[in-house]
Amino acid sequence: MDAATDAMPAWVKPGPKYIARGGRYEGKIVDEPMDETVAPPEIGDFQIVRRSLADARRQYKFAQNWAGAACAKKNYVAELRELARLRMRQRTEMQKVGLPELERSRDALIDRQYDVASAILDIEDHSSNAVAAKIIVAGFYQWMGPGPIDLDDGLDHFTSALAALQPGLTGQIAVDVAEIHARCEGQS
Repeated sequence: MDAATDAMPAWVKPGPKYIARGGRYEGKIVDEPMDETVAPPEIGDFQIVRRSLADARRQYKFAQNWAGAACAKKNYVAELRELARLRMRQRTEMQKVGLPELERSRDALIDRQYDVASAILDIEDHSSNAVAAKIIVAGFYQWMGPGPIDLDDGLDHFTSALAALQPGLTGQIAVDVAEIHARCEGQS
């Protein structure tokens, strides 16, 4: 997915919400497309360069008070059309690099991870191997995401329980627990 994201133009990718005086992009990283026509502000410290529907709505509410309802509505409709146009262009760029398909595949893998984790946690087996597997899954359950499991994600809290089970483990779970234990020991 990184290669696909890197292949997209900068205005399509997530980026800072604002442009500051002097042309620096600042603020929270958002997914909205960047309006490349927005120039750095001449008055004030910053201007929104990646507008959301919520931004447009706030501007509309504000404009009703000082520009009148009819003018505010006309500007609001024009801004919504521009946002729709920008988002359609963004979607086209994302489709060119195959990002929607990659995101669907990633989401399917994440769903599968949760299904497997749930199945492991629901096993009625109380053997050392099953308990060790449940501890590992429980340790990662809240951090699950795309990609391989990362020990930095919090399993170090469970290493003492896994170490206590280690002498009675067999097969692949024994190998996995030994690896986890060694990696956690190396991080200390």
